[in-house]
Amino acid sequence: MKKAIILSLIFYGYQFLVSLLFVMLNVIRKDPDPMSLGANALSLSSLIPGLMIVGHLIYCRDVKFGWKSFFEVPLRYLLLCVPLVLSAMFFLNVVNDLLDLPNWGEAAFDMMSRNVFGIIAMVIVAPFAEELLFRGAIEGHFLKQGKSPAFAIVVSSLFFAVVHGNPAQIPFAFLIGMLLGWLYYRTGSIIPGAFCHFINNGIAVASMIFAPNGKTADMVGEVHVIVLLVISLVIFGMSFFYAKKHFPRRFD
Repeated sequence: MKKAIILSLIFYGYQFLVSLLFVMLNVIRKDPDPMSLGANALSLSSLIPGLMIVGHLIYCRDVKFGWKSFFEVPLRYLLLCVPLVLSAMFFLNVVNDLLDLPNWGEAAFDMMSRNVFGIIAMVIVAPFAEELLFRGAIEGHFLKQGKSPAFAIVVSSLFFAVVHGNPAQIPFAFLIGMLLGWLYYRTGSIIPGAFCHFINNGIAVASMIFAPNGKTADMVGEVHVIVLLVISLVIFGMSFFYAKKHFPRRFD
C-alpha cells in the first residue's frame, strides 16, 4: 500500500510543479489573475506531468515497458475490447448522468477539448500514463506481492478514482477502472486497458466538442435509452464471458 500511495503522490507532485511553473510565469508577466491558466498552459499542465510520470515509472523500473510491449497482446484481444468498453461506457455514462454529481473540472475540460495540446493530453498521454501507473505499477505491485486479484483490482481502481479528484468523474473512474484492472490481470499487459482508455477519452472529448452539456437521455430520449441500456448489458455480458473464457491468466 505504501508504494501505491507514494506513486500517487509523485503523480500529484508532478502536476503541482508544472502548474506552479505556469502560475509563476503569469506572475512574472504581471498577469492580473496569475492563478487563471489559459488553454495552452492548462493543457500543458496535464500533458507534461503525464509524460513525466511515464518517464519516472520506466526509469525507476516500477514497470517493465519497451517497444515490444506494444505488440505483446494479440490483435483479436484488442478487437474484443471495443464492444466490451463501448457497452460499459454507455451503461456507466447513463448511471453517471443519473447521479448528477458536481463537475468541478467541466470548464477546464471544455477549454482543453478545443486545444491541440489538451486533446493530445486527454486522448493519448493521460490514458497511457494512467494505465502505466494504476494498472502496471500499482496493480502489478499488489499482484506480485501475492495479493488477491480482487484486492489488487479494487484498490488500484480506488486510487485511480480518487486521483481524478472530481466528484463527477470518481464513480465512473472507479467502475471503469475495475474493468481495465481485470483486463490487466488477465493479459499481464497495460495495452488492452490503454486501448480501452483511448476509446473512452476520445469519445468523451468528441462529446465535449460536438455535444457540450448533453446528457445521454436528452440526446436519445428516455425510452430509447432504456432499450440501449438493455442492449449494452447484453453486449457487455457476451463480450465479458468470451474474454473470460479465452483470455489467459498471466498472474495466476
